[in-house]
This record gives sequence, structure tokens and C-alpha cells, in this order.
Amino acid sequence: MVEEIKKELNQELETELIFHYPPTGEEMKIFVGGEDQPQELSQEQRDRILGKLWEMTLNKVNGTML
Repeated sequence: MVEEIKKELNQELETELIFHYPPTGEEMKIFVGGEDQPQELSQEQRDRILGKLWEMTLNKVNGTML
């Protein structure tokens, strides 16, 4: 289910997002795949992406329960 949601999110945003969980326990980082190297999202972009991700996850979970 996680891969489905990530795929849908990437399609909707027309870009590839990379989610990175630092081994040091820091907050998850989100990058946009770039031609040269991935670029980390700003805090505002990250907040918008996480909100959209939460919305998509709720819709997917609710859809499987109904």
C-alpha cells in the first residue's frame, strides 16, 4: 500500500520524491529527484507534501475498509 501511495503522489506532482530517514534519528527528509542530484524540499514544501500524503493515505485506507 505504501508503494501505491508513493506512486500516486509522484504521478500527481509530476516528479519523483525521495523519502530519507537518517540513521541518527533526525526528522525524515524529502528530496525531489533532479538531473544532477536530489534537492531537499524547504520546510513549507515539506509540510504541503506531508499534508497531501496524509490525505491520500486516509483515502486509501478508508477505501479498503468500506
